[in-house]
Amino acid sequence: NFIRFVMTSHAYRARSDLLSEEPGTDYVYNGPLPKRMSAEQLMDSIWQVTASNPRNANAKVDRSRTNKKAAPSEVQKFPWPDSITAKWIWTTEQASKINLRKEFILTEKPAATGILATCDNAFTLTINGRLVAHSTIWQKPVKMVQRDLFKAGKNIIEVEAEMFGGSKGFIAQLVMQNEKGVEVIGTGPDWEAKVADQAWAPAHIEKDYGQAPWGKALHNGDIQDGKTGAEPPVRASLVANDFLMRSLGRPHRDQVVTSRPSSLTTLQAIDLANGEILSNTLRKGAKNLSRTEVSDDISVWLYLHALGRTPTKDERKTLLAVSQNSPNLQGLEDLLWMVFMQPDFQIIR
Repeated sequence: NFIRFVMTSHAYRARSDLLSEEPGTDYVYNGPLPKRMSAEQLMDSIWQVTASNPRNANAKVDRSRTNKKAAPSEVQKFPWPDSITAKWIWTTEQASKINLRKEFILTEKPAATGILATCDNAFTLTINGRLVAHSTIWQKPVKMVQRDLFKAGKNIIEVEAEMFGGSKGFIAQLVMQNEKGVEVIGTGPDWEAKVADQAWAPAHIEKDYGQAPWGKALHNGDIQDGKTGAEPPVRASLVANDFLMRSLGRPHRDQVVTSRPSSLTTLQAIDLANGEILSNTLRKGAKNLSRTEVSDDISVWLYLHALGRTPTKDERKTLLAVSQNSPNLQGLEDLLWMVFMQPDFQIIR
């Protein structure tokens, strides 16, 4: 009721009041004053549109959520396998950080998917561009049941794995349930692995399941009341302050401020024009959007999600010219720059 009251109020729905100077003591409210988004708001908005949120938060906050789509009774009734056929995998190199992936095609969308996974020492699991799970304790494997992870057609499972020393290995077994029964996908030689800046290669088998030093790690613990272990996308306020957010006005933690500058500085303009941090974020966002199912006209999709409106006729003409000149990831990255640099995106009206 309160949200409905606020969103239907005249004050909330009033048009922005454009002032030529800062309001004084005789100011009379005629509508909200436009203001620039804060550093955290700007980055959160860009991350949300492009699905380029950081994998991990620096703040030690438990934000894991309960799986509302799978009730505890459903979780307990899920047909978990009696045996684990998955194998511990890594790369052939002694790398501390690696990437793993598995691409496959499904003839139909699973009704539900059970996931068992762990890594010595830490991993982040993404399915079709969606963050699914993260863990840093291999003795406590991720055990979850979720829906809407996979679709009919091409699917991709991606893993960022890290070891802190000693033994290394990642193992996962996914059980997809449908009307015909279950389909199992487990880590093995048909997965691909790579180290940064190197080509993909078949994953290396480290150990069979059940062997030392991990034993039957996936059998540790129980499934708890639909707890997924997955967390919502990381917010900018939960990550360490970087040069971009600092230039956009985010203060150091030890500084107490009651307001932030609203005017655009030269440093902000430089960072927003060609800063390395923002450039890397948009490059990652373009890659994510390129493998996400959106409408045929990506420019319309971007405007709707970023600005809440469709592009005008002239804007569509310009956007179309840009996308045709660079019909690849670079062109999509250029579109992101064009949308996110607009006042309509950066200013709250």
